[in-house]
Amino acid sequence: MKKIIFAICVLCAGAAFAENEESITSREYVDAGLASVQSTLTTTGTGAMTFDSSETDGIGQKPIYNPSGDYATQQDALVTASTADAAVQNAIAAEFVCIAWKNDDPNDECLLVQIKNRTNPTKNLFDVSQVPSYQNTTDTRKAINNGDGSITVTDMIGNTAISSKKKLSELAPGLVLGNTYKLTFKKTGCVGYNYIFMGSPERTTWNNGANRTITQNMLDSPVSFYACYNGVTPSTATIYDIQIEEGTVATPYVPYGNTYLPTGN
Repeated sequence: MKKIIFAICVLCAGAAFAENEESITSREYVDAGLASVQSTLTTTGTGAMTFDSSETDGIGQKPIYNPSGDYATQQDALVTASTADAAVQNAIAAEFVCIAWKNDDPNDECLLVQIKNRTNPTKNLFDVSQVPSYQNTTDTRKAINNGDGSITVTDMIGNTAISSKKKLSELAPGLVLGNTYKLTFKKTGCVGYNYIFMGSPERTTWNNGANRTITQNMLDSPVSFYACYNGVTPSTATIYDIQIEEGTVATPYVPYGNTYLPTGN
């Protein structure tokens, strides 16, 4: 974390010495960009606006230290190094969480940091990692989550659907009731049954490439996948690049996931 903070400070220092006023690293560029919103960030007197979690609205004030003034009467304007360090560490802990460690040891050095409490920063709202692997013990039906964003499904004669045992709302938690979304995915191994199925209470298909307006029944329905079903022998297919995105126009696939910050750089 200290390295991340140091990198940020280096960038700040670089901005102060930028010669090109049109460069995004110049102070003039930043000042001009802030001018349009500065009026909404007001303070009173000579106080500087600060963030304070104890304030009702999260914003408090602290006076600005005047080097030409009297130290004894301005101590409230100063912050100790330990207080500042604790504030920075608390801010980091509130926004980020470590998800990978050196030697896979949570007590060792953190290697990968993930934004905490996010909804979903990518356009893809389908979380394929939530599809569990399933093997039916009485027939050939199974769905294997390969861990690489793909699902391999095998059907059976007379019964082609392989249930994920998860509701649509669990597999795509970012869906908003009443909004329209497009489903797209790719399939290898065979052709046919180019859709997913939403069970009860919705009990309908969502075709690959089709748009659907989200209803509560859809959110409450478990999702099933299909191989191809040729009516003679069980078929197997691998489904990948599954994407549910808002709108009616399909765009290139991106994985569902968080924004990651590698550390140690």
